[in-house]
Parts: sequence; C-alpha cells; structure tokens
Amino acid sequence: MRTWIAGIVVALGLCLALVAPQAARADTALGESSWSLEFGTDLGSGSGDYTIAIRRHSSASTAWRFGVEAQVSKSDGDGSVTETGEPSIGISRFYQDSDVAFTVHWMRFAQVRDNVTATFAVGAVFQRGRYVDRYDYASFGPPIDQSEYRTIYSRYGADLRLGVEWFFSRRMSLGGAVGLRAMLGTDTSVSISRNNLGDPTYYKIESETETDTRDLDTLPGLIYLTAYF
Repeated sequence: MRTWIAGIVVALGLCLALVAPQAARADTALGESSWSLEFGTDLGSGSGDYTIAIRRHSSASTAWRFGVEAQVSKSDGDGSVTETGEPSIGISRFYQDSDVAFTVHWMRFAQVRDNVTATFAVGAVFQRGRYVDRYDYASFGPPIDQSEYRTIYSRYGADLRLGVEWFFSRRMSLGGAVGLRAMLGTDTSVSISRNNLGDPTYYKIESETETDTRDLDTLPGLIYLTAYF
C-alpha cells in the first residue's frame, strides 16, 4: 500500500509539473511564504510511515517544522485443525503493530538551481508504540490453548535529515529526504500463556520485562509533496 501511495504522490507531482507555470522558482515560494504543509510517506521495507507536517517559515532560508508520523500494520486469521475421528477445532491469529511519532525540526534551505533547493533538518522526536501478537488454538467452546505477547514502548531522541525539493510551480514542491535517528527509551513486554480444558489443572503463566533501548538507525527514504502559503 505504501508503494501505491508513493506512486500517487510522484504521479501527482509530475502531472502538476506539466501544467505548472514556467516561472516556478524556489526563492519565490520560500521568500513569499509564511507557512507550508507537507504530506509524505517513506520508501523503506516493511511497514511504512505516513507523515504530515506544518512548517513555520521565519525567513527565505529557515523554518520550524512540526510533524506527525504514524504507521499501523494489522492482520487477522482464522482456520481449523481436524484430527481423525475428532471434531474440528478452530484456531485464530491476531497481529498488530502501531506507533506514532511527534517531531520538531529546525530546517535550513539552500538554493541549488532556480527551482531546486537542498534541505537540512535537525531536531527532536518522541515516539510511542504498541505491538501485539496473539494466538488462540481454540476459537469456539472452551479454549484449548492461548498465548499472547505484547510490548508497549516509549522513545525519545534526535533526527538529522538531508534532502532536496523541486519546485514545479510557484507554490508547490516535490521533495525527498534521508537521515539518521538516535533514540533512547524503554520497552515493557508482557508474555501470557493460558490453558483451559475445563480441567482443574488449568494454568496461567504471565511474565513482564522492562528493557532499556538505545538505537541509532538510518531513516528510510522519504518522499513528500509540499504546498506553500
């Protein structure tokens, strides 16, 4: 789905470029705009981030960027297990991974050509997320077995991003960026195992662990469309 959305962003930019006035210049948009609005998605592997950000331009070469990044991956599955001479037993599987990050960046713009500018951004990020993986061996009647693993995490740190924006009209640009993200935080993980066959030997095992995390990651390539006001 992320690739599909990225394709739409690129296609929209190219279509607008075909009908854009030839006077598109980076210094026009940056010099005359007080605000800009950015929509984007990353191009990395796995689940993707979708971003929206608003920028407050303090000059033709600097701005403050306030952004939100969000990603959600979810799946549900149902099936059955059949043994010879025994009734079928339903099984189910549930998985969800979601997080949201809030960023505050200081941005610097450096014009490369009339309608192309390089961008530099540095700032703070706070991220909150949740991961759940649940497996039910019996989905009807008394459960035969059930296991669940979930993690909640909070992280904070700093971003460093380098990019480029191509202004295809007086008030719109198509951009891309890559960068680094350094994060500190805590993961709280809970593992639960249950067994209930209507037997008095029913048991439940639950464990909880807290882990301190330190990460330095490359940010996947980001593509975005920005409107200037």
